[in-house]
Formats: sequence, structure tokens, C-alpha cells
Amino acid sequence: MAEIIALRFDHDEREFFARVLEESGGPAQVTDPLAVFVGFADANDMVKRCHDIAARVDLEEYIAEVGLKRNQLACEILFSSDIYGSGFD
Repeated sequence: MAEIIALRFDHDEREFFARVLEESGGPAQVTDPLAVFVGFADANDMVKRCHDIAARVDLEEYIAEVGLKRNQLACEILFSSDIYGSGFD
């Protein structure tokens, strides 16, 4: 069973994390190979799960640790990459 954890983000951290994850379905061009590398089934799965986690972050809900780690890696790629990210960083 996955460990469920509470995020201890302040308001600005929650806002940043959620907004970056939401970019997975927008200007960011996530590919299937990238999504699989991060731990998702494919690009569509990554977009769906990133949006789900973003909603949970906004609501300050608990998140499975494995989901948080996978989405944190996705967040880092989406924010910092000019190739796979949104290009707005």
C-alpha cells in the first residue's frame, strides 16, 4: 500500500507546483517516451495525473508518496526544459 503524505508547502509553493503541473497539457509538448521515463503509462496518462495532482495540491489534500515523487520529477522537467517544458520559465 502506498504511503499517503501531507504536503507541507506554503501558499506560493503550492501555487507554483500546481501551475507547472497544469502546463503538461498546454504549451508543454510531453511525449510518450518522456512520460514513460518519468513513470507514467504515456503522455495522456501524464497529463491526466498531473492535472489530478495539481487539483489535490490546490485543495491541500493528502497525496501518495509515489505520486508526489513522480509529479515532482514531471514538475522539474516541465519548468526547466525548453524542449519539453512550456518555454515560459
